[in-house]
This record gives sequence, C-alpha cells and structure tokens, in this order.
Amino acid sequence: MELIDLAAGHLNPVQVDDRLSGSVAAAILTRPGDLFFGVCIDTGRPVGPAAR
Repeated sequence: MELIDLAAGHLNPVQVDDRLSGSVAAAILTRPGDLFFGVCIDTGRPVGPAAR
C-alpha cells in the first residue's frame, strides 16, 4: 500500500464555524521502519499545535 493511501485513511474533515480540520493528512515512514501519521487542524488561533 502507498503512503498516500495510508494517510488518506486518517482523513476526517470536520467543519466548525468557518474552520475546517482533518482535511489534510500525512504519513511518514522513517528509515528504521517507523510509520507516523498527522492531520491538519485549525484552532482559530494564530499559532496552533502541529502534527508531528
């Protein structure tokens, strides 16, 4: 399975007022074989938490 397909499995778009969260996802495979996922969130604040 491609990384993009694995990332797509983590999409969960949620609209709250004028903010959309969960509409962008990422999958990262490290050299040792660890797989990490992250999604974009909009907190409505100038600096929000980031998926890492």
